[in-house]
Amino acid sequence: MGKFIFDAAATAAHFDYVNGIGSFGREYSVVYRGSDPFHYEATLDGQEGEVSFSSASLFIDCSKKDGAFVTVVKSGVSNFKVKDVMSADRIQCGIETVYREEWLGDPQKPNHARILPIEPVIDNLKVFGELHDFELPEPFLIKNRQREDYFQGKGETREPEGIAAAAAQILPADGKTQISADRRGINNPKFGIVYFADWKWQEPCIHTPAKTAQWIQLVSLDVKNPGRGGGGGVGGNGTP
Repeated sequence: MGKFIFDAAATAAHFDYVNGIGSFGREYSVVYRGSDPFHYEATLDGQEGEVSFSSASLFIDCSKKDGAFVTVVKSGVSNFKVKDVMSADRIQCGIETVYREEWLGDPQKPNHARILPIEPVIDNLKVFGELHDFELPEPFLIKNRQREDYFQGKGETREPEGIAAAAAQILPADGKTQISADRRGINNPKFGIVYFADWKWQEPCIHTPAKTAQWIQLVSLDVKNPGRGGGGGVGGNGTP
């Protein structure tokens, strides 16, 4: 086969403040694109301020095993806190991609890398001081045997599952906060929007061809004051 190009990215945390002062993200990110096997892992000091965390972790492993090109990407933060909006003792997100040499040129096999989320770590997540749970899409929870079958090329390709658009519940505490049906989206007119497990295809302007690379942001923030950001972001694919 021709040369295989690994493609992986991890961002443990990022935030763009409204006034730009104190914005961060690049120092908590790592990106790899290349044909050689690659391994990177690091634990980094945290950040203080309205968006704070005590430490961040980044992990990328790109390897070839038994004719399969495998990419595993993880990122996370500890003691994550955003003003008085939300907090978590630990969050970690992950994604895995697999492409097999035997698939090349076989119309019955996938023509791009197969991609699945890795079950996230979410410890003591609170919103407005109250414990918050949400419904992860089923692919986040796939067990080992099912994952192995999927990465062998069995079954249909799984599409990312976006956050439910319609509000299903109004929190009684203030009568204004809306929560989506899957509890992955929270919208409060005072502070803004928080999304959990936002899983999507990367835009063609970022990654070509379309529908070959995915991005998962475990916590995505659009907080009117101080700004926008998130924690636990990972992306990847592989291109033969």
